[in-house]
Formats: sequence, structure tokens, C-alpha cells
Amino acid sequence: MTCCTEPRPIDSQERNRKPSSNLIWLAAISGVILLAILLRVWGLSLESLEGDGLFSYRVVSAKIPQGMAIIRNDLVHPPLYYFLLRAWLAIVGHVSPAALRAVSLVSGVAVVALIALAGFLFPEFRVTTFIAACFLAANNLHIFYSQQVRSYAFYTLLFACLLTWSWLIGRFGGRFAFWCLGTAVMSLLVYTHYVGSLYTACIIVAVTLSPVPRRAKFHVWIAGVVAACSFIPWILAELGPAHRHHGVQDNLSWESLPTVYDLKAIWANYLGIPAWHAATTGVLLIGCAHIVFGIFYCRSERSSFRRLFLLTLICTAFIPPCLLFVLSLKPISLPVFGARHLLPSIVSYLLLVAEGLVQLAHSFRARTIALVMGSTALLALELVPTSAAIANEPRRMPFREIAAATPAGLPLYTTWPYGIGGPMNFYEGGRNAVRDIPADTSQLPDDFVVIFRPGVPREEQTFERLTQMGWRDVENRDFYNGSHTGYFARAAYLRHERAKVESGL
Repeated sequence: MTCCTEPRPIDSQERNRKPSSNLIWLAAISGVILLAILLRVWGLSLESLEGDGLFSYRVVSAKIPQGMAIIRNDLVHPPLYYFLLRAWLAIVGHVSPAALRAVSLVSGVAVVALIALAGFLFPEFRVTTFIAACFLAANNLHIFYSQQVRSYAFYTLLFACLLTWSWLIGRFGGRFAFWCLGTAVMSLLVYTHYVGSLYTACIIVAVTLSPVPRRAKFHVWIAGVVAACSFIPWILAELGPAHRHHGVQDNLSWESLPTVYDLKAIWANYLGIPAWHAATTGVLLIGCAHIVFGIFYCRSERSSFRRLFLLTLICTAFIPPCLLFVLSLKPISLPVFGARHLLPSIVSYLLLVAEGLVQLAHSFRARTIALVMGSTALLALELVPTSAAIANEPRRMPFREIAAATPAGLPLYTTWPYGIGGPMNFYEGGRNAVRDIPADTSQLPDDFVVIFRPGVPREEQTFERLTQMGWRDVENRDFYNGSHTGYFARAAYLRHERAKVESGL
């Protein structure tokens, strides 16, 4: 039986297409990849590593048994990314911020390249995939996580591979090796991020609902079951730590519960949210309008491959954000909702928007002009927050700058050991260790620098308690990330009333 998910037949005009046409496409794709690289490395030296990134470094720098124990006790991420990072650092032979970020940077650029090059596998979506790759290359959210020493960019790359694999079922569904490959990608995805299991399930559901042969539907379920069984050993290994930590809810209790605005912002950020009034709602409406148009066009489309394409995108773009949002609400209150956990949805969402834009352009007489104008407008929308982030660098708290500004002769303390102490100690390089504020404040010296976040009640209360116990704020300096959103760190030189030492800050 001929598989009904085959793309449309290639007509004689396409068959005889000149090689120069492909060369033009390759040149255009190369330009998009270069744009993705440029936007991800621009000003990278100003971007300090954060607490989460240094957690990854702490895991991979420990011996393997100790590293595994840290991962298990953390409960938040499976171990694959850490093993990949460990292997990479062993290859390069040294540790630096650039080396630590390399896996994420390469993964971020690779996602853009994969989407753009997918047009050669699926000629009828060549324009769609190219436009979506342009949007992703310029997206500020994806750029941010492509620079972070965490698994999110690699996790998104694995999802993009699985998504592309699902579209090839019509061509290679009769081959055993094809299903082994899909099973392996599913397993790698769930071993990189727990929410990867949800994206895998969405792909399986979409293939099941699509007009593929029953045999292919049966095989995709087998692949999913095998991938799930491969994850059982890790689940068993996590039972003990999960019991000790009273589950994920207790371990992630610091996470705030999302609102409907947060759910809207997830999808709006995929197109970029400018700093304008009601921009989140406006951008969301623009994106959804294009998606609805593309879906409406598909109603009369007989191509079963196009239906498979759209089903996989719709399921993976909307089900994971909605489901994690619902799980975060009472009575479940599972605090796993967040843009980083849902980053793979950006691929599906932008492909849907691009497909809707292509179909919308077909309704105009001057199709090419309409498509170029529409793509340019949406790309400009992506570039507004990205260019603002570049102009106001750095995106992250400048711990490197804070370390350089603190005097070497004064002891350093912090109210947040994980998020401030870790990065500060990394950039201090052993020059001046940053310690936690002890419970017994009598152990503190007469003169020291405390680094804290004034906007966080617990940290601000700790600072005020110190001032009430005889330490005076002699001098302080605030350090902001580029967005100046109210989240900042303050380095305050404190001197006890009995001390007579001049400020060195």
C-alpha cells in the first residue's frame, strides 16, 4: 500500500529546476545561519554566567558518582546534557565561559539551520521553513537560552529533529532503521528534559490523528513505548531523592504560580514583545491570526502530508503550554510552567505563523510582494526586542563587573549563595571568596561588602537586620542587567559603628 503521507508529486518544472535555483536558496540559508551566529555571539563576553549555569559546571567538574548524586538530588533535569557537556570539556581540555556555552550555542544555531534546510526535504514548504528560520534566528528568547549553560537549546534541537523525523514517515516508514532512529531521538529527548516526554506524546498523538497508514500509527506507538521504557531506570533512580524532597512541588516551591498573562506571553515572546503598551496581546493576536488563516486554508487541502505537517505543529505549539499552565493551578499546583521548559514550542509556533503568512500572500495578486512585505514586518517585530537587548547589554546580571568592582581587601558576603555567591566566586577566581551571611551575625567582621537584591523581601530584610544591629551602609553601588526591569544587585560596604576604617568601595 502506498503511504498517504507522501508529499505532492514533483512536477516536470520542479524536476528540471536549474541548479542555480538551489544555489540561491543555499546562499539565502547561509545568510540566515550567519545571522543566527552573529546575534548569539554579539556581546557574549559581557554576559556573565549565572547560578544555573554554574550549577551545570559544578555537576560536570565533580567526579561522575558525585555529579550523578547532585543531578538526582536536584530533581529538575535528567542527566544527558550534563554528560554531553562533560564530554565536550574533556575534548577542549579547559574551562572558560565560552567553552561552557559552546554546546548551547551550537545547538541554538543548529536548530535554525535544521529548519531552514528542511525545505530541501519538503519542497512545498521551502518558503515556510525559510521564513520560520529567519524568525527564529532573530528571536530574543531563543538567543537568550542559546547563550545559557543549560539544556534548553539542546532540548529544542532534539525536538526539532523529532519533528522533522515525523514528517518523513511517509517516505521511510517501511524501514526498520527509520523507526530505530525515531525511538533513539525520543529517548534522548526525555533524558534531556522531563517535559520532552510531553512533546514526544504530542508527536505520537498528531501522527495517530493524521491520515497515515494504520501500520505507521502502530509503529509510532511502539517507538514511544520503547522510549518510555528506556527512561524507567532513571525514574527508579529518582524515587529516593523525590521522596526525601517531598516531590517536585517542594523542590520548586520558589517558583511563582503563572497567570493568564504569563500564558499569553509564552506565545507572544515567540514573535517578540516590543516595549509598547498592550504589546503582548497585540503580538499574540497577530501570530494567532496568521495561524488561523493557515489552518483554515488546510480545510480544503487534500494533501495528506500538509495535514500531517500542520497537526504535528498545532499539537506541539499549543498543548504543552496549555497543559503545564493547567497543572500549575490549584489543586495540583505543579510549578513547572516557564518559557525555558516550553522552548521547543517556539519551533512549531513560528512554522505555523510562517505557513499562515505564505497562504495569506497567495490571496493577493502580487504574491511575492505581499510575502516579502509580510515577512519583513514580522521579522522587524522579532528584531525590536532583540536590538533593544543588544543596545542595553548585558541581558544578564553583570557578575563579572561586580567582581571587578569589589575591593580585594574587604570580605565579601551575600544573601543569596546560589545565584550571587556562585557566579561571584567564579569570576573572583579565588581572589576573594564570597560567603553566606551566617545565622550568628557576631561572626561577621566589622567591615565587609554584602551583595544582595533589594527587590527580594527576604534579602532586603536580612540587609535591614544588619543595619539595625550596628552596621552602617557607608557606600553602595547598584548593578543592573540591560533591561533595567527592576531586578538588580546592590554591593553595599557595611562598617560597624565601632570601626574607624575608610571605605574602599
